[in-house]
Amino acid sequence: MATEQIYYAADSFDPVSEESLDLLKADMALWVPDLPNVFHDKVILDVGAGKGSVGTLISRTFAPKLAISLELVEHRLSTANVWRDRLVDYELVVGNAFSLPFANDSFDIVIANSFLHHLPGLEMVTSEIGRVLRPGGFYIGREPNFNNPLVRLGVFHLTGTVFFRGSHSANEYPLRAQEILAAFNLVGFKCDLHYFWRRMKHLRHPIFSVAISVRAQKL
Repeated sequence: MATEQIYYAADSFDPVSEESLDLLKADMALWVPDLPNVFHDKVILDVGAGKGSVGTLISRTFAPKLAISLELVEHRLSTANVWRDRLVDYELVVGNAFSLPFANDSFDIVIANSFLHHLPGLEMVTSEIGRVLRPGGFYIGREPNFNNPLVRLGVFHLTGTVFFRGSHSANEYPLRAQEILAAFNLVGFKCDLHYFWRRMKHLRHPIFSVAISVRAQKL
């Protein structure tokens, strides 16, 4: 946890813009099934929320019963206060995914964007996700496809260069598709993985695609 807090300590305080939310909506159409209907009148947890982009978009656009964004780093999440104050069905919670501060069976859907590969001890987190989901509820997530060697190279060796801008947290690791499946199946989910690449929308290959849509239902 301390590693993530230190890494994001210098993150900006700028709230998510309308334009960014519109781009996120188009992006989520690639990895969230049955969009927009999937969120309608549901109780949603956006975990590892960062600046609350996913939770804000769901509350603003998809008519949930309630959307909650949970993030470990308080000052990152505080940038979403401006949206929380505008939206009646949106809440912000500072907390840790290894011990979610919610009662059993609280949510219809847990959603996360590029979250699981920050979490050594993945089965502890999938167990917590299972605890707070209602029976039949879903985890929906997007992860990098680290079975693609170019994705591994880009994230862990070329970030901060002319080829791959940005950086990565020291807490990130190359989580493989088979490890995601195993972690959800172990704690009582039926998990399916769908491979995609936003630039080549017809490419659904388990090696050549750059991203994975994770869809796990609590049995």
